[in-house]
Amino acid sequence: MSGFWRAVLVGAILGVLVVGGFAGAVALGLVPGTHDHSVQAAEGPVLIALVLPDADGVSAVRAVEVFERAGGALRTSPIDPLTSATVPGTSATTLAEAYAFGGGEGLARAYSQVSGGVSPVWVVVEPTAWTALMGASALRVTLPADMEVFDGNQLYSYAQGDASFPAAEAAQVMNGAAHLAARDRAVLRMAIGDQLLVAIAQQRLTSESGIGTNLTTEELAIWLSALQKAAIPADTNQ
Repeated sequence: MSGFWRAVLVGAILGVLVVGGFAGAVALGLVPGTHDHSVQAAEGPVLIALVLPDADGVSAVRAVEVFERAGGALRTSPIDPLTSATVPGTSATTLAEAYAFGGGEGLARAYSQVSGGVSPVWVVVEPTAWTALMGASALRVTLPADMEVFDGNQLYSYAQGDASFPAAEAAQVMNGAAHLAARDRAVLRMAIGDQLLVAIAQQRLTSESGIGTNLTTEELAIWLSALQKAAIPADTNQ
């Protein structure tokens, strides 16, 4: 699962993302120092957020992953959307609330305050893009407990243990996870985040695909091309 995915990122993506992405940036005339976003698209940090409806039907950040360079390798780190963060002039107290006030830009700025680093470029996968990415695919996770979730129209039941459910039910599963222990929530969120990243790597998204981003079309292509060329398995549960 997540361990295998992260091992792939450190190995397979290292050569492709740094060499291929950077070469693409040079070919496009995106020279380091004059266009920082192109460098970040190739090397990070890049913040990826999954936004799905919460229990009240309000779009909310459900998973956050950050690509960054560390020790000569690229890695991806899951970030808890409930991490404490402030946004000047607002009542926001978490990263998720920073998104509610300022969208992807607000989320990225709040994260930079928490991490003490530069503000990452960002890609927000909204419900429309999630549906386009996942289609009829199934999500496979290990549930730490039985869950029952009522979304106002239908009751969803999920049994403890290895589970497979339609990607279209991800919001319901995440809503049910809100009642789990913090560690269990984190494991489930990370598993879904990993499968999101695999789906992104296997497909060609554009700024018209329902995502939000502050990358230009060319910069987005650099990042996506690098991911697609990496040897990422379709099944991260193997």
